[in-house]
Amino acid sequence: MKQLIERIKECARYDRGTDSDMFAYLAEEVGEVATCLSVKNGLKKRELKEPMESELCDVINAAIGLILRNPEWDYSKILETMGQKLTKWEETVKLRNKKK
Repeated sequence: MKQLIERIKECARYDRGTDSDMFAYLAEEVGEVATCLSVKNGLKKRELKEPMESELCDVINAAIGLILRNPEWDYSKILETMGQKLTKWEETVKLRNKKK
């Protein structure tokens, strides 16, 4: 995983686009995931170029790339923050399950 993050970091930091360009790319990829879900749920009829899981990998790469454009962020800080965010999500899931 660390090697993948380093590869993403290299691409993100040396990409000539701006942060806004990177965010636009991220939004495009999220839109492709939405299209996959629409096809899966029968709301749209078309042939997909890539499966949703592949599109989600593009979303992950773009999001991590956007984070790593900030030179103060690295692999360790991403893992630490993701752990904190995961803990919050786990707490939310527990609360939702209690309400059922």
